[in-house]
Amino acid sequence: MKSFYIQMIDNKVNSDCWDKLVSHFIKLGDSLEIRCWKDELEESQMAKSFDFLERDSGNPYELSFIGKVNEAVLKNLFHNKPFDKEIYNKMTRFFTLNFKNESCNLSSSHYGTEIYIEVFSNEDALFLENLMAKNQENFSFHQL
Repeated sequence: MKSFYIQMIDNKVNSDCWDKLVSHFIKLGDSLEIRCWKDELEESQMAKSFDFLERDSGNPYELSFIGKVNEAVLKNLFHNKPFDKEIYNKMTRFFTLNFKNESCNLSSSHYGTEIYIEVFSNEDALFLENLMAKNQENFSFHQL
């Protein structure tokens, strides 16, 4: 297993790299936790519309929803991009996405501007290293 940390350093970059990374590692049926701030009512409703269950996040300011990646989730991640980018150059509408499957554990935080990923195969590590080498002007990339 190899662990990596990715941080956006160009706050004007588009979501192409994030989309390629997520579409490579995330598949239908994967476990997913979505975390939203309590005042993000639209995002919370979206998570519920995916048939995700709300659970105690352990944080009084956050909501947590758990479920499996389905077509609605994938469509939302890749085609329902955020418009409010004043504070963050958001790659996704959700503050935190935690994915788990047989190839990785992936946490996309701060609306996709920070990613922690553990990959379980050398092929996936090589994919990630090559993707980030092509985007080194936009992202800081470190193996942990």
